[in-house]
Amino acid sequence: MLKAASVIVILSFNALVGCGSGSGSGSVDNGGPFALPNLDATCDGGATGRQLLGFIHAPYTGTFTPPDTRSGMYPWNGPTTSSALTVGAEYRSGAILCTVDHYKCPGGGVPCRVQIPPTVSVDLDVTFKTADGVLNEAFTATARYVSNSTSVGLQADLPAAKIAGTYPIVTGTRDQVKLAFSGQFEGATYNGSISEVVDQKVSIPGGSWAETAVGGVSDASPDH
Repeated sequence: MLKAASVIVILSFNALVGCGSGSGSGSVDNGGPFALPNLDATCDGGATGRQLLGFIHAPYTGTFTPPDTRSGMYPWNGPTTSSALTVGAEYRSGAILCTVDHYKCPGGGVPCRVQIPPTVSVDLDVTFKTADGVLNEAFTATARYVSNSTSVGLQADLPAAKIAGTYPIVTGTRDQVKLAFSGQFEGATYNGSISEVVDQKVSIPGGSWAETAVGGVSDASPDH
């Protein structure tokens, strides 16, 4: 497993895939996001909300591992041993969003990027609780499924002022810092990591998790 660097400077960039040399860009029309009428409606003939939720079989149980690599400037002041972790994730209601990427490489020596397949996203109600009390959180997270992929990604930002557990922030004050959760549902597993982020400039590792579904065959759809 790759370990995150102790301090990461967050930079914005555009990934380019070579279609020749030169400068300029092609048509960039992301086609949304726009709302789908129900869980079974397709996003441009591709993914559906029900397919997305089919990847999620909460509750999950496993282990949360605290960060073991940080600079001296940002020490970890919490428990240094792993803790049992339980995660719940459920879709209750809300928009089922579809994004269609209509980008086309213009050719003629102009750099271009990869076209992204139709993507569906929904908001999930998530609970994230460790046995040692470091994390005792409930928040909204966005799950995204790209057509024909084998996993669902999940992203959430939790302002430090709303942390219910004893997670020890060190990068700034509670009104400056957030915890960024990034996970992936694939098969019966749910893995991911947390970063402590301040002002979108500095990010440090906040721990990681590895879990297995224990909720049987039911998925996160509201009719299960």
